[in-house]
Amino acid sequence: MSRPNFERVVEELIRRGVPESEFVGCSDSEIEELLTRQAVPTMPYEYRIFLQRMGKHAGGFQAGTDAYYPKILDLKESAKDLLAENGSAIQLEANSLVISMHQGYEFAWFPDVLAAEPVVRFYSEAHGDATKEWESLSAYFMDTLWDISK
Repeated sequence: MSRPNFERVVEELIRRGVPESEFVGCSDSEIEELLTRQAVPTMPYEYRIFLQRMGKHAGGFQAGTDAYYPKILDLKESAKDLLAENGSAIQLEANSLVISMHQGYEFAWFPDVLAAEPVVRFYSEAHGDATKEWESLSAYFMDTLWDISK
């Protein structure tokens, strides 16, 4: 099975009715601000492309979820707080990058931005420490495309 790529995600968003005119990307300085605020040395290439293409807005994709700039800046701290509040054994490491949080009770993150092929993990307080994992950011997005409100 081939790994999904980000262009396939973009094509699927457009096919499902999200106009490309609603994609608003981040500037290089905004992307660098995210690295600084979450204290990571780098980010997966695919996530950088996502941020450049639609890091501020993508129509109804991920509506109701803090997945866009500037709300993503402080998600690492929010995720750490959520884990602590729930007594979770999960630890966000120095090289972890939190990419989204939904309603304060679940979040998605890259456990290690330095990994050769970074996976995306998902935590929900409803499921405790049982996390879900995707092989890539595109795989995660393709699995969550059902959540599009135009």
